[in-house]
Amino acid sequence: MNHDDLLDKIAIIIADVLDTDKPQLDMQTTANNIEGWDSLAHISIVTQIESDFQVKFTLVELAEFSTVGSIVQAIERKRNGD
Repeated sequence: MNHDDLLDKIAIIIADVLDTDKPQLDMQTTANNIEGWDSLAHISIVTQIESDFQVKFTLVELAEFSTVGSIVQAIERKRNGD
């Protein structure tokens, strides 16, 4: 699964959690760029990402999530066994 596939899947998750249209994401997108993505929604989005991708993020990783790209990179590291 490449970056574009991961971005598309994350966009679907965000749309489902926020009950909105699927946002257009890139690696630089932040929560501030997505209407409705507040701190409470962030928890739900991350929880759904963990479930859908079958990964578990550490507190350190969660604190480093400043962009959608940082989430994509964390998923890739987890899926590669890092």
